[in-house]
Amino acid sequence: SDNRKDLTSIREEIPVALRGATDPYGLVLASLEDFYFGDNLILDGKKDGNLLGVRRTCLMLMESLAQLQTDATTGFISEGQVLTASIKERAKKIALEWKSKLDSLDFDASNGNCLEAHAFLQLLATFGIFAEFAQDELCKLLPSVSRRRQTPELCRILGLSQNMPGVIGVLVENGRTIDAINLAYAFELTNQFEPVELLKAYLQEVKSVPHFKTGKISLQVQNEMNERELSALKAAIKCIEEHKLDEKYPIDLLQKRVIQLEKAKADKRRAVEAAKPQSKRPRANGSVYAPHTSFPDKSFYQAAPPQRHSYPYERQYVYGAEAHHHPTMISSAPYGISPAHTTYYGNGYQVQYQVPYIH
Repeated sequence: SDNRKDLTSIREEIPVALRGATDPYGLVLASLEDFYFGDNLILDGKKDGNLLGVRRTCLMLMESLAQLQTDATTGFISEGQVLTASIKERAKKIALEWKSKLDSLDFDASNGNCLEAHAFLQLLATFGIFAEFAQDELCKLLPSVSRRRQTPELCRILGLSQNMPGVIGVLVENGRTIDAINLAYAFELTNQFEPVELLKAYLQEVKSVPHFKTGKISLQVQNEMNERELSALKAAIKCIEEHKLDEKYPIDLLQKRVIQLEKAKADKRRAVEAAKPQSKRPRANGSVYAPHTSFPDKSFYQAAPPQRHSYPYERQYVYGAEAHHHPTMISSAPYGISPAHTTYYGNGYQVQYQVPYIH
């Protein structure tokens, strides 16, 4: 949908618009009714462009209410803009409905970037109803949003900071090391989760070959392993650069390995393209070229004058490839007949004329 493209441009305008609304909390709650509707009750938003745009808009509206909450502490909002108990009750009802739908989503497939789980946690934070849910239940959702930039701040608002060591441990155990390191830095837990050691163990695990019998690894499996290693190396390099770990973990060898894998990937792609059957080369008149295997008919010996053209570039001669030149092919025009005055050129192929441009 078009609003996906406009989200960035209107992000700064939404808080201003909400501040001018008489009931901003009620307005946002009403918009959340479109988050799950009709046949989209449990549909992953990433599979539907229009639905994804709606859900992103709902999430941004809830985030924008945070600005109003800041204004509430300074007294610059009206009485109708205050978060009331009735509004919280309505928000709680929506949250309970959303929570039941989250159980149907595949969090593993989201790879730490689940918009639906993020929206649920943002709903609890924005409307201050997180105390209605057990912290263990909320912590189980955190791996599904571990890659989203708002997650650390959300965890602090939801009062989950003390639970982060357990969450980070779960990420490490499930091979989500990069997310674990980022959260360890966000919550100052790098002494407990040493980044360089985690990165080394992570890359070693990625590079390790599964237990296959010698010669039994298929080409497809090998390609998947190389692709997995390539993605892991790029993520590790980015992590090292972002957290300035170059001195403890130089990236030169990692970058060289990336170049090797990318070159191997490109070589395989070219090999596959080269192995594809090649279609026959079309001739200038649209027919398919095929070498002559017999003498031309008697008209070859007739000295019929060619069609005259006003400009020499209108006439196109088609030459046979030397590789297909038949040893018995006559290589010149008959004696006494100039090649310029025959319908066949010196290699035995008939002169082809280009169709004039149609104006």
